[in-house]
Order: sequence, then C-alpha cells, then structure tokens
Amino acid sequence: MISNIKLFLKKVLTSLIILNIMGLTKLNKAVINLKKQNRGLNVEELEIARRNKGYTYRDMAELLGFKSSASYYNIIIGKTPLKAEKIKILAETLGLSIKKILE
Repeated sequence: MISNIKLFLKKVLTSLIILNIMGLTKLNKAVINLKKQNRGLNVEELEIARRNKGYTYRDMAELLGFKSSASYYNIIIGKTPLKAEKIKILAETLGLSIKKILE
C-alpha cells in the first residue's frame, strides 16, 4: 500500500515538474516575441525587474501617469512608443539604467 502511494506521488511530482518546465518555455517564448515586436525597449529586462519588484501592469501604468494598465501593456508590446521622460521614470522605479532599458 505504502509503495503504491510513493509511486503515485512520484508520478504526480514528475508531472508537475514537466508542466512547470513547459510553462517556463511558453513564458520565455512570449518574452522573446515581445522583444522582437518592441521598438528598442529591452522588454525582457523590464519584465524581470517589474516582477522582482512586485509591480503589476496597473501599478506601472499608475507610476507612469496612465489611466489604465492597457496603456502600459501597449508600450511593452510596441504598439505605443515610450516618451523619454517615461523612460527615466521606468529606470528609477525599476532600478535599471536607461541604457539597460534601451538595449
């Protein structure tokens, strides 16, 4: 009985690890696609820094003076250009250099 439970738990754990790896792969592909689409912003660094600081898209939109999180999202996907004064705010908020944001 106990060996059956151990085997079951091992299979569940293995499945969870595989799902986690698949999820990370999808996330990496999404970031790469965003980076390709964006106009000169280092989206990967922005997203890593934003997550590390615990900011949501709504938080970022508010910090940049936008009315909705969609405005920040549009910048990230390259639909809306980011003005120079907003880049400075991003750099200060996320603890990144302007050069790092524009790489």
